[in-house]
Amino acid sequence: MKNLLRLVLLTALLVGATASLARPAPGHAAGTGGIIGAVFFDADADGIRDATDNGLDAGLTVEIRDAATNGQVFLTVTTTALDGTYAFTALDANTYLVTELSLEALGYTRTTPNTRTVVVGSVVALGVDFGGTLLMTLSGTIFDDANQDGVRGLGETVIPDALVEVFHDPNGNGLIDSGEPLAGSAVSNTQGNYVVANLWPGAYVMRVQPPGGIGLPAQIAVPIVSRYGGGILRQDVGILIPRGGDASLNGIVWKDLDGDEVLDADEGFIASAALALYLDSNGNGVIDSGESVVGQATSNSQGAYSFSSLDAGAYVLRVDDLTIPAGWIPSHDASLLAFSLETGQTRELNLGYFDPLAVGPMTVADWKKEIHRSGHPRYTAAEIAAFIASAQDSSAVFPEIVSLQDALLRPAPGDEGRARKEYAALRLNVASNLLLTRTPINLPALTTATTVGGVLTEIEGLLNPPASQLNTAYRRVESLAEALNKGQGVGYGLTLVGVVSRATYRGGDVTSALRRGGSIIDQTLDGPIYLTRWSPGNLDPATNIFRPRVRVRVNAFYNGAVLDAYQKLSDGRLVLLGTIIPPFWNKDVKTDYHFDLWRVSTLGELVSTEIRLVTRDPDGDGGHPEHIKIDAAEIVFDY
Repeated sequence: MKNLLRLVLLTALLVGATASLARPAPGHAAGTGGIIGAVFFDADADGIRDATDNGLDAGLTVEIRDAATNGQVFLTVTTTALDGTYAFTALDANTYLVTELSLEALGYTRTTPNTRTVVVGSVVALGVDFGGTLLMTLSGTIFDDANQDGVRGLGETVIPDALVEVFHDPNGNGLIDSGEPLAGSAVSNTQGNYVVANLWPGAYVMRVQPPGGIGLPAQIAVPIVSRYGGGILRQDVGILIPRGGDASLNGIVWKDLDGDEVLDADEGFIASAALALYLDSNGNGVIDSGESVVGQATSNSQGAYSFSSLDAGAYVLRVDDLTIPAGWIPSHDASLLAFSLETGQTRELNLGYFDPLAVGPMTVADWKKEIHRSGHPRYTAAEIAAFIASAQDSSAVFPEIVSLQDALLRPAPGDEGRARKEYAALRLNVASNLLLTRTPINLPALTTATTVGGVLTEIEGLLNPPASQLNTAYRRVESLAEALNKGQGVGYGLTLVGVVSRATYRGGDVTSALRRGGSIIDQTLDGPIYLTRWSPGNLDPATNIFRPRVRVRVNAFYNGAVLDAYQKLSDGRLVLLGTIIPPFWNKDVKTDYHFDLWRVSTLGELVSTEIRLVTRDPDGDGGHPEHIKIDAAEIVFDY
C-alpha cells in the first residue's frame, strides 16, 4: 500500500514538475551557483546527517522559491536520485527557500524543518539536507521471573495490570532522574502484553510497577534506534516476586578525605547520591543488557541509603557518578559492588569517595604502607620513587645525613631519630602535593611559621647539622611535623566572607540586591540567578582555601517552590550542589542555607567560580508560578 501511495504521489509530482519547468519564473536566468543536498533517514533523530545515515528513496520532491517574495514566486523543482541526493544547478546569486515536500506523505516524521533558507553566491551551496525518521513501538510481556534469569521460561506466568512507564533519559545514565519526562505508558493486558507506541529514537528508561504490590518494581534502560520500515522493539520484563526472602542492603556514602577507606569522625557525608540496585540474573558480577533495576535509593543528609524487601540472589549496586562530587573517585574496592544476598540477610556496604588531587596528608604509618605496597596502596611504585627523589632533592637533611627511606622505615632511636621519621613523612606529603608549601597553618604552640613552607625551612635548620639541638627541640620538631602529617592546624584559624561582585538575573545586573541590606530579588521559574565573580579582598590569589561554601539568605518560598544550587566546573559541566526544601511555603522564613563547593582549593579558583541558583517546581503541576525571594549571597571559606 505504501509503495502504491509512493507511485501515485511521484507521478503527480512529476506531472506538476514538468508543467512548472515549462513555465520558469519571469526574470530567472542561468547562473553559476547551485544547491546540493540529500533527503536522508535520520536513525537517531538528531537532525544531523551522520556518516551512518543513508539517503532515502528516489523520487522525493524538492522545490525552490524566491525568498525575497517570501516564497510567493516559484522557481523550479527536482526529485531525489536513488541515494537520496538532489541538485539544483545554474542558479543566480540570490537567497532561496528550499522545501522538501514528500516525507510526511510517505509516513516519515521530520527531524529537520521542511524549508531552509539558502544564500547562493557564485559557487554551489552544499549540505542542504532534510531528515526524516520513523517512530518506534515498544512492546513485550510482563512475567513472573521465578528463577531470576531474565528470560521467560516454561511455567513462568504472565502478570496482567502492570503499569509500564517509558521515560526519556537525556543524560543516558539508565536511571529515572527528577524532571525527566514521561514519553508514554501502558497497562499489561490479561496475557501480560503491553504496547507503547510513537517513541522517537533516543535513550529511554522503562519502569514496570506490578499491581497490588505483588512484586518489586523493575527498571530497564532502553536505547531506541529507528530503522527502515519502522517496527516494534520487543522488551520482555521479568518481575522479581519475593518468596519468603527478607534480605536488605544499607550503608553510608561519605567523603573519605584521607582516602583510607575508614569513616573517620571528622569526615562528612555525601547527600543526594543516587544509587540503583540491579538483579544480576546470570551472576557474572556486571550489569548486562536486560538486567533490571529492582530498587533505587538516594542518600540522605547523613549519607545513609537502604534497600529492603529483597529476595535472595545476586545483585550489582551502581552509583550515579553525576551525583558524586566532580572528579572524586571511590576509595572502596569496586568488587564490593557485586554481591549475593541470602534469605533474611542484612548487608552493610559503606561507600567512600575522595578527591585524588586534594586528599589530606598521610601519616608515617600511611607512607610506610605505600612504600611496602601493602593494604590498598594509593600510588604506584614508580610514583613513590618519584616522590622520594623529589623530597630528597629539596632537602639538606635527606640524603646528606640519612636517606629519606631509611629515616622513615628503619628503627629510629632517640628524639632526633623520631623527629627525622616524622619529617620524612612531611617531605613526602609535600612532594606528592598532599600539602602545598604555601598552605597557611595555625600551630602557635609549636612554631611561629605561618605556612608549611616556613615550617620546612625551620625544621631543616634544626635537623642539619645532626645532633646540634637539645632533645626538647627535637621533640618539638616531632610534634610539629606529626601535627601537619595528621592535617592538624592546616588552613584553620582564619575565616573570610566574600560578597558577590557580579550577579545577573533575567539579563539585568542584580549585584547590589544580593548583598546584605540590598533589595530583595523575587526569582521565578523563568531563569536562574548567575553569580559569576566574588570579591577576593586583599588576599593573594594563590592562597590555599579550605571548606569553601556558598551562603544564600532566602526570605520566602511561594507556591511549593524549591531552590537548586549548581556550580559550573572548569570543563563546562554543571554539578548540583544541593536543593533547599523549606519546612513550609508561603511564609516569611529568612533563613541562611549553605552549599559546599567542589574542586576549589585556591582563592584564584574561588573568585572565578560560577554559581547558579534555580527555582524549581518539584511537583510539576503547572499551577501558580513558583517563586522565591532572596536577598543575600556570599562565599564563606577558611584559609
